[in-house]
Amino acid sequence: MKKDKTSEILTVIAIVIGVLGLSVGFSAYSQTLTIRSSAEVIPEDEFKVEFSTKSDETSTDPVTPTVTGTEDGASATNAIIDTNQNNLLIKNLHAVFTKPGQKAEYTFYSKNTGKYLAYLNSVAFANVSGENSPKKCTARYTTGNDAVTPTLMNAACNDIRVTVSANNTLFTESVASITNHSVAIDASETIVVTIEYLDNNHLADGPFDIAFGDITLAYSSVD
Repeated sequence: MKKDKTSEILTVIAIVIGVLGLSVGFSAYSQTLTIRSSAEVIPEDEFKVEFSTKSDETSTDPVTPTVTGTEDGASATNAIIDTNQNNLLIKNLHAVFTKPGQKAEYTFYSKNTGKYLAYLNSVAFANVSGENSPKKCTARYTTGNDAVTPTLMNAACNDIRVTVSANNTLFTESVASITNHSVAIDASETIVVTIEYLDNNHLADGPFDIAFGDITLAYSSVD
């Protein structure tokens, strides 16, 4: 009996547009009134946060997970930093569980490779594509002798979760506003994504698949 899970992690980098304050200047005897305004755009290559396998340099090597429960058949695939997405996307996080208490942990880094201090502004757990929930469980077999009992599957499904932590701050659901969470220029913060089968002794009577929506970490140059 195996339980498969997939998850995909996406980082979105915000480009900040700063508008400098309007200035009005005149003197008591002036015949002219001058209004001067300007705007500044920070280009993408000036502000950039990337996924990296290493904390001290930019690396796009595969991310090897730490798996608990391998002696009972648990396993997980290596995650991949997608260089076609400018190192803003990490994918292929996938675990196979056989019983409660097992988990897979992926450790990598958000690295500030730009010229501005970077702030983590929000974390979003999106719904599964086409669904109204961030998690969807589907039985492998619905008919015949191998059919999975829905009530047993749903109980086990509730015990399976994905979480993300950034520098030891744990997120289990969307957080729309985060303050005082910064990454210095040329520095990194540790990101840990955990796919876990909680040890609540809920077992299904057959294999089922779990899909999770994207998790988005949004960084910008303002807090």
